[in-house]
Amino acid sequence: MKNIHILPTSQPSRLHLAYNKNYYLSIEPFVQLDTKNYKSFNIYITSDEEIKVNDAVIDLETNDIFISKGKMLCNDFIKKIILTTDQDLIKDGVQAIDDTFLEWFVKNPSCESVEVFKDFFQVNQNNPTIKIPQNASEMMLTTNDDIIQSIPPDDEFSEWDVTLMDGLENEPPYNLTDDWDNINGDLV
Repeated sequence: MKNIHILPTSQPSRLHLAYNKNYYLSIEPFVQLDTKNYKSFNIYITSDEEIKVNDAVIDLETNDIFISKGKMLCNDFIKKIILTTDQDLIKDGVQAIDDTFLEWFVKNPSCESVEVFKDFFQVNQNNPTIKIPQNASEMMLTTNDDIIQSIPPDDEFSEWDVTLMDGLENEPPYNLTDDWDNINGDLV
């Protein structure tokens, strides 16, 4: 599912698109004055996590960016922003996208989604980490047709499915409530 959103900006930015349709990255954020040949952009990486008070949010229908005033549910159009290049949101506490990813993205601008996870070895557990794809086959599927093509038909079983079912297909379903009265001791 797409979670990288690129929006034009008139504010200082490090990501710029040149007239030749190539992105480039500046060392420091700046306002692009030559808007005929260059456009400035911000990247927003989103998540389906629950939106809490003061979280940054993007409305994908209108491309509006705002700070949540209360709890909200994510849906197809409302997403929580967890990483960004937007300097205003970074000042408001959203984690900045690191240079490693930005440099990779400039070379791979067609990527629409990345895997984001919590790195349990880092000190601050509130900071997500981006897993940068190492090759094209590792990039996540980005179109509905790709997703549909990747789903095996219902009548296909993998070796893993067969291993899991081996010998159990004729067994009646097990229900814990049948044995509940026979359990002795403390349940921990």
